[in-house]
Amino acid sequence: MSRIESDPIWGEVVEVSTTSRLAPLVAELGNADWVARGQAYTHSDQCPFCQQGLPHDFRDELARLLEGERKAKVDRIALLVQNYAAQLDALEQRAQAIVAKPDAKEAGVELAWSQTRAAFHDTLTALRQKEAQPGVAVSITPVNVDALVEALAKLNALIADFNARIRDRRGERDRIKAMLFQVMHAERADAYAHHGALLGPLQEAETQAKADLQAKRQERDELNNELRDLRRLQKGIDASIDAINDRLRSLGIKAFSIDRKAGEDRVYCLARPGVASSETKSLSEGEKTLIAFLYFMESLKGSHDEHETVDPLRTIAVIDDPISSLSQNYVYDIATMIHRELAKPDGRPQLVKQVIVLTHNLFFFHELIRQHKTSLPKAHNHCGLLRVVKNTHSEVETLDPTKLLNDYDVWWQILRDAKDGKIPTQIVPNAMRNILEQFFSFTTGSSDFPVAVQKLTDADTSSKYAALDRFVDRGSHR
Repeated sequence: MSRIESDPIWGEVVEVSTTSRLAPLVAELGNADWVARGQAYTHSDQCPFCQQGLPHDFRDELARLLEGERKAKVDRIALLVQNYAAQLDALEQRAQAIVAKPDAKEAGVELAWSQTRAAFHDTLTALRQKEAQPGVAVSITPVNVDALVEALAKLNALIADFNARIRDRRGERDRIKAMLFQVMHAERADAYAHHGALLGPLQEAETQAKADLQAKRQERDELNNELRDLRRLQKGIDASIDAINDRLRSLGIKAFSIDRKAGEDRVYCLARPGVASSETKSLSEGEKTLIAFLYFMESLKGSHDEHETVDPLRTIAVIDDPISSLSQNYVYDIATMIHRELAKPDGRPQLVKQVIVLTHNLFFFHELIRQHKTSLPKAHNHCGLLRVVKNTHSEVETLDPTKLLNDYDVWWQILRDAKDGKIPTQIVPNAMRNILEQFFSFTTGSSDFPVAVQKLTDADTSSKYAALDRFVDRGSHR
């Protein structure tokens, strides 16, 4: 279109042909364009304007006047106008599609095209005026499309940016999220300011609390280091040996003691007065259990690793049958150690968080309970009492200490458990034998159950007592 606008033909005055005898007159009058328009009405020998007769060769001279170079230029002007109009129509259709794009208005395309379109139509009007009056020179200024080109460049940049965001969906999602939060923050600026004013003192308090916590942790670390140094001096082999031997002497045991094994740094050995070398085989099972228990009590005071710190609040002590194979003389001492040093260390450092004691000894059980709580019916309020019943599967049930006061009560409880299917029935004869022996021992002063049954058999002619004796004797162990 710019080439058409720049064509020099628009500034030319298209003259008629000089070969016609009518040329001087037309040139003098300057009405060549008016004559050319009237040519279309010359259908007869009569003038279409004044209705006078025309000379016999007028039509030929008129044709000669308007033919030649003038006709070629007129046809060229018509062709240029047609092409310009066609290109403008195509441009308008394309522009309509572009203006319809979502970002066209933001880029300024709509305004720029409106202005440019008006300029194009003004130029087309001027071109058509030239087509209508070829003999009049027309000044055509090329349409300035810089504003439209700039707007289209902005639109292309927006489209390119949009496409880039589509390709980077995750980044675009994050950008949209950030924009959303920015808008929300702007809308709630007052609320955030109020929140910040309220949060400020809390943050200051938190900062101070963290600083205090850090100071406490530093103090704790310093104390742990000091405690580790003290333990390094205290909890060596010699300190443990002295502590265990002191406990043995407090129990009245002087027949043996514990000593460091020669040539070994962390190994104990048995020592007897006047004996160069003593074997642990010389100890009874009760004595072995006692030494193991005392060693266990010492081990609760610290760790095997001198660099490790033991937290009493995270330690649980489990003591399994500490008195089952010991002499009954140590029942009170062992129960007192467990109670005063582990369960209720009044005036002493707490060694463990919780103590679990497992025992088969009813006497030791009652002694431990009575040290913890004098009243047996209220013992449940201060400690957990459980009983393990072993059958095909072990069951744990709550234990009432008032119902198992002695071995006689225990044997009757075994019979009740067998009746309820909690324990195997094979244990029934042995339980019956122990019940009957203790009953006859208490009532007659003799535990010889067969003699008592024989007396009953002599007094009763039936064989039921003899059958009872046979059932209990064959099904139990002596």
